[in-house]
Amino acid sequence: MTEDIDIEVVETLTNDHFRQVKALLTQLSSTATFDPDRMHATIDATAVNLFVARDAELVVGMATLVTFPLVTGWRGIVEDVVVEQQARGRGIARFLREALTDESVRRCFRTWISLLARRASRP
Repeated sequence: MTEDIDIEVVETLTNDHFRQVKALLTQLSSTATFDPDRMHATIDATAVNLFVARDAELVVGMATLVTFPLVTGWRGIVEDVVVEQQARGRGIARFLREALTDESVRRCFRTWISLLARRASRP
């Protein structure tokens, strides 16, 4: 990726990555609580992909792709999109969106991405 930002689907998280994701979660929602067990369940779920944006070893953004079948075809919904406040304005959300789009096309989703943005989350 450009600007030294790498997007990847998480398969395992180190303790340091847990700490970084926990910090991102506080920027996503003032009422959400971090639960390591729920984080493991998210990563282990076959219908869920956690995409993270990394700047070197620092997690600077994330988005969750949830997939499920419908009679008309597979659908993907994007949840929990957040970019580290100090890293906003560098195109990280665009990089995440492009990775989500590529994955959705690769998996031939009939429809995908329902995304709402809070004005407070914008740079």
